Amino acid sequence: MQKLIPIALLFALASCATPKMVSYSHKRLTDEGCEVGYSALKKSGELFIVAQLTSDRLVFADSPLLKIRTFKGEVLELSGVALASRTEHGAVLSGTVVVPYSTQRAMAQFKISNSQAAALADGIQKIQLTTVPIVHEKTFRRDKIGKKLHEMLTSASDEF
Repeated sequence: MQKLIPIALLFALASCATPKMVSYSHKRLTDEGCEVGYSALKKSGELFIVAQLTSDRLVFADSPLLKIRTFKGEVLELSGVALASRTEHGAVLSGTVVVPYSTQRAMAQFKISNSQAAALADGIQKIQLTTVPIVHEKTFRRDKIGKKLHEMLTSASDEF
C-alpha cells in the first residue's frame, strides 16, 4: 500500500502539468518526414512562437516564414529568425550490418502580435514553414495544435 501512494502522487502531478510544447509528426519514414514542435515565449514584452524541427534533412532557411491558415479562413504570415541548427550522427547494428543515420535539429522564432495570437483560438487548418531543401506543409482535418498554442501564448503574455 505504501508503494502505491508515491506512484499515485506522480500520476496526479503529471495529469495537472500543462504542456510546454505542442507537436506533431509528419510523413514518417519518407524524405520529407519530420517532427515539429511549437512553444510560446515572451521576450522584451513581445510574443514569439518558437518552432523546433527534427528531421533527417530539413533545416530552416536564413529568414524563415511561418504561414498559418485558421479554420475560419484567416491567413497569418509570420516572419522569423533561424536560431540554431545541429546535426547528430549515429549508427544502428542490424544483425551484422551497421546502418548509419543522421538527424537534423533546427530552431527558429517567429514574432506574433496579440491579435494574431487570438486568431489561433479558431484552430489551425494548415501550416507551412520555410525549410530547406523543401517547404514543410501540413494540413489538419481537425485542430490539433491551434487551441493549445493559443493557450500557451495567452499564459506567456500573462506572465511578468
